[in-house]
Amino acid sequence: MRGCGIKNIAEKKFAQTISSVMKFKDKIFRVKLYGRFLTLFEPLDKESFKFYLTCLNYILNVSTFGYLVPNTEQDEIHYAPYIRINDFMRNYFENKIANEEY
Repeated sequence: MRGCGIKNIAEKKFAQTISSVMKFKDKIFRVKLYGRFLTLFEPLDKESFKFYLTCLNYILNVSTFGYLVPNTEQDEIHYAPYIRINDFMRNYFENKIANEEY
């Protein structure tokens, strides 16, 4: 009864996830990126992770400009319409750059 707790199950699933990341990091680009965000290898900072998720969410779910190009998980390069990227950058950096810098 002792080995069936939720904590034990969560630890096993976490170990499986880490093991899978290490196994597939060289085969699937997004898995490698995920491992970098988990700081398993070549770590990226939290701000980069936040920026990546914000950008990905905007491109996939918010912006309606252009035609979204279908990509597979194994693709190292993911394509998106330039107009969506441009729209995201404009919206994201609009308040971050001071007017006097122009």
